[in-house]
Amino acid sequence: MSLISERNHESKLKEKKINIKTIYSDGTNKYEKNTDESKNDNLSRGVIVEKDYFVNNKIIKKLYGFDPRIEYTFINSQAIGTEYDCPNCRMITKITEGTERCPCCGSFFNLDYKNKDQGSKGTYDLVVHDKKYIIITLLIDLTVSFLLSYLYFSHGRTYNVYDLGKTFVVGLGLALVLFFFFYIIDGLIVLLPIRLKKEKINQNDIKLWKDLDDRKILYNTFYNNLHYELDKHYYVDSNNSIIDYDVIDYYNFKLVEDASNLYLKLDCLIREVKYENKRVETKTIVRKLVFKRNNKPSIHTDDGDIHTINCHNCGASIDVTSEKCVYCDTPNNYNQEWYLTKIS
Repeated sequence: MSLISERNHESKLKEKKINIKTIYSDGTNKYEKNTDESKNDNLSRGVIVEKDYFVNNKIIKKLYGFDPRIEYTFINSQAIGTEYDCPNCRMITKITEGTERCPCCGSFFNLDYKNKDQGSKGTYDLVVHDKKYIIITLLIDLTVSFLLSYLYFSHGRTYNVYDLGKTFVVGLGLALVLFFFFYIIDGLIVLLPIRLKKEKINQNDIKLWKDLDDRKILYNTFYNNLHYELDKHYYVDSNNSIIDYDVIDYYNFKLVEDASNLYLKLDCLIREVKYENKRVETKTIVRKLVFKRNNKPSIHTDDGDIHTINCHNCGASIDVTSEKCVYCDTPNNYNQEWYLTKIS
């Protein structure tokens, strides 16, 4: 059983003859999972280290730069017979033979997000490796190198056309030698305000989640709900050219509370992957997300393959895996603790 968003995603990839190979690492070994199911290793826990995109079995794109703080724990054969409290939909049921995902919502992993203390370093690394930063550093390097070369050859005598040629050659050589120096120095000086601002945001985020933890609101449940909702947004509601996405970072959390509702706002740095004109293109963009908390308690299902609950609107008996009630069309997302209300 799979999510409607996952089925939609699989259908889209199959139509375009695309296979996405995701490579995980558990710190010792590497494992792979493919969307065309050509190979799916029995991975228990790991972080994503690489994604390869194939079209007609030909690799056309490799992506790196995933957040190592996002760890995936997969349901595997060792969990058979144990009671499973799904971190995404909060359904409590038993894992039976052949189960590879939650039998209620279809989630096949538990996402855990480690402490954000390293957030400033992550942002620093992201900016330093950005192409724009490299170009800016190169321009500064060339300008300073040519200026030093010009001052050397023009000092104390008439500057002529031969000196211009020597200025160019020596300046270019000096730029090559000094590039790494400028690359590091610019990273320390130019990016210092960015690092300080990011660290301040991180400290505020850590404080917010500590306060939420004191109120028995768990961060890993929120992150599971966030990815579940983004799956539905990108694979059901969004542009058909989007074939994949990766969350690079979460930050700038804000809690908004009224008399009866709790909202969590955040900025999410997302790498969106599109397939257009026979090319895989990526765009990294900040999306503003708003989540609303559902205060209803989790549901404990009966054993067996059929899991039904009562629609909270009309009271009809419905399958918990349904996207909406078949009788009144009320969305069936109210068993999640958090669900997405706005994305921009």
